[in-house]
Parts: sequence; C-alpha cells; structure tokens
Amino acid sequence: MTNFEDYFTDVILNDRYNYFVTSTISGLIHVWKFYATKTLVHTFKVHSSKVTSLGKHPLNSTYIVSASNDSTIKILSLEKFSVLYSLNLQAGARYVKLLSETHFAMVLDST
Repeated sequence: MTNFEDYFTDVILNDRYNYFVTSTISGLIHVWKFYATKTLVHTFKVHSSKVTSLGKHPLNSTYIVSASNDSTIKILSLEKFSVLYSLNLQAGARYVKLLSETHFAMVLDST
C-alpha cells in the first residue's frame, strides 16, 4: 500500500472473498485481497469527492455501501465490481449504514 499517496477514510473487511475495502479522500474505493501479501483487486471510481463512510450489507455479503461528500450514496457489488444503486442527496453524507434490505441510516452534512 505504500505506492498510494491517497489517505484512507474508512476500511471494512469482507470474509466471503477475503477482501478488505478502503475508501479515500480523493473519492476512490480500493478492493484488496488479503493473504500473505496485499493485492489490489479493483478500484471503484464512482465518487467525485471524499468517501466518508463504508458499510456492509446486513444480508448480502457481496454488497457494500459508500457515502461521499459528493452528495451521493452508492451500493456496490464486490462480485461484479459494479454500481447497483446510486442515491443523490441534497448534502454530502458523513456516515451511512444499511440496517436491512429496505432501510438505511445516514448522517448528512449541514448545508
């Protein structure tokens, strides 16, 4: 990870794929394989500003959620490395957590 000059803002682990996922101040989300050596598997370029929060899906371990200062929340697939859903907000999101298949909680920046 020493080749990256971006600062991490959050990290989550995914046991299903042996991944750890990091978010950055530049808006990138990196997916890493963790074994004896760390290998970059994929980079999501889905946010245009700092990613403030990452979260796990409570029932589907192939999904993660991200919140950003670009006023979006994304649900991402670790299986297909794609965006499954994007929600546009009125303000940047500081924190997001999926509570169930149909509910989530978030903290927005004040405008």
